[in-house]
Amino acid sequence: MSGPLLKQPVSSFDQALKGAAPGVQVTQTSGQPGGGVSIRIRGGASIQGGNEPLYVIDGFPVYNNAVTAGTITGTPTNPLNGINPSDIESIDILKDASATAIYGSRGANGVVIITTKKGKADRSVLSYEGTYGVQSLRKKVDVLNGREFASLRNDALYDVNPAKGRFQYLSQAQIDSVGEGTDWQDAAFRNAPQQNHQLTLSGGSAKTRYFLSGNYFKQDGIIEHTDFTRLGIRANVDTQPFDRLKTSASITASRSDANVAPSGIIQSLLLMPPTATIYDPNGGYTLRNPFENIFANPYATITETLNKSTTNRFFGTAFAEYKILEGLQVKVLFGADVNNTHEKSYVPSTIYEGQQTKGSAGRGEYTSYSWLNENTVSYAKQLGVHSFDALGGFTQQEFSSDVVRTGAQQFVSDALTYNNLQSGAVLVRPWSDATRWVLHSGWAA
Repeated sequence: MSGPLLKQPVSSFDQALKGAAPGVQVTQTSGQPGGGVSIRIRGGASIQGGNEPLYVIDGFPVYNNAVTAGTITGTPTNPLNGINPSDIESIDILKDASATAIYGSRGANGVVIITTKKGKADRSVLSYEGTYGVQSLRKKVDVLNGREFASLRNDALYDVNPAKGRFQYLSQAQIDSVGEGTDWQDAAFRNAPQQNHQLTLSGGSAKTRYFLSGNYFKQDGIIEHTDFTRLGIRANVDTQPFDRLKTSASITASRSDANVAPSGIIQSLLLMPPTATIYDPNGGYTLRNPFENIFANPYATITETLNKSTTNRFFGTAFAEYKILEGLQVKVLFGADVNNTHEKSYVPSTIYEGQQTKGSAGRGEYTSYSWLNENTVSYAKQLGVHSFDALGGFTQQEFSSDVVRTGAQQFVSDALTYNNLQSGAVLVRPWSDATRWVLHSGWAA
């Protein structure tokens, strides 16, 4: 796929695959701006293992695993958000035998091959692309208003204990005064703008071609106090210093920031009774509903809870291809993928979730590093009506990651939020983890 499909105003290229290829099922796993996407190629192939495809970006294999330190609640951002969709030239999807023939068992769930844009020889172009739109809730969930809920509550209590009469929750006068009550969906949802700006410079000569771009993407969530922002740059340079040698380098760097909706907030909005108010008579937040099943004030949770994620990512590949003899050539490729995600959270003592802990703060960091080296030799010979082709190579890739997080509770003041963990009277036990794997493979065909 290419062209108009890649010009959609989406935060990551995998969202643009919806309905674009047969046998590919794309599911948005969250409404969070910058949230993850689940892709199935020809359905799921494993019960216990993963079913996500392998992504190959300019020759570098990566996985779409969730990147999080476990500090924030809610949906982690999509790790593929660091790749700007406007920088992509084409997307090819390998299925079944074609995927495993090239990438072995790693291609068992299919392979998505991403090729980024290159400059055109003898043509310099400076271009700008921009989009702006507004997102809104298509349809609210139909729930009871204040009068309807109060009447239903009275009927339920009467069924349990008829001796106490029909107005055990609210009197008729109180029901009339409640009116429509609080529309929690109206309070939490909003019209949210989304904008994307791209500046590109491309061109070159017969020996050198270049593609340079800068991108700014901002998506506000339709839930208050949620958003996703990405700032990225890319440089692709292709050179041919002399006839037998070709070189190419592709480098991108990006920074993504997200304010993430707390976990379970939509359920809380739908279950909070309309007879409860956002604020109490003293001007503070109503902490919770007054019934048996406790639900915290969802508007206070959205407004006061801090749930922030910042990701810095560097991704690059470079290769050199040399023709030794006619039909015989060697290619050496190196690549690196460096990812750092920093998460910060704070639940203040002024809302129900933070009352018992008297404020709860947390900070965490996830860092991963992956490098790739691929070496190939190919030979092609035409003998009359016959042809002979041979390919051999050796690949090595290493991946390592580290996760650390800590926190504190019982703060004297909420003013410093997560920026002064040492002032908490109770320290949360630190947690850390590390992962490393190495792949060596050789092949001949």
